[in-house]
Amino acid sequence: MNRRRFLAGVAGAGALAGGAWLARSDGTADALSPVTVETLDARGSSAGDLTLFDGGVAVVDLFATTCPPCKPQVGNLAKAREELDVRFVSVTNQVLGGTLTKADLRNWWAEAGGDWPVALDADGAVTRALGARNLPYTAIVDGDWVAWAEAGTTPPEKVVSAVEEVTG
Repeated sequence: MNRRRFLAGVAGAGALAGGAWLARSDGTADALSPVTVETLDARGSSAGDLTLFDGGVAVVDLFATTCPPCKPQVGNLAKAREELDVRFVSVTNQVLGGTLTKADLRNWWAEAGGDWPVALDADGAVTRALGARNLPYTAIVDGDWVAWAEAGTTPPEKVVSAVEEVTG
């Protein structure tokens, strides 16, 4: 009988942990706290600070200049942006200095076709908040929660459809 209780307890704990992981893995379980990032002086972006997760609908793109599919993803988002009236922000958690400079990032951004704020996530707070594990990673944030997210290259029409579903 003790063995059955033990096994039932282990199974219950596993189910609880699995459910908690699922609730957190889709990004919708916990409210996002506002995060301030440094924006760069680049095409469509000006140097300064920008607070994310502080209200409204936003498309947040996580990228790296060393990620081959990240550049075409910026192009896909540029096409989606033509049809949408929401805030777009692209964020990298790459460390500047050494082999990557702000000028390198500006040049990559221009080549990729970005024309909206581009920011640095120096401490990885945005990446952690969104639970991103792969790049590129696109999330649609509605106020303080993730309404939709996808890793990989996402077709523009899929981003448009997801935003329209969120904005009604």
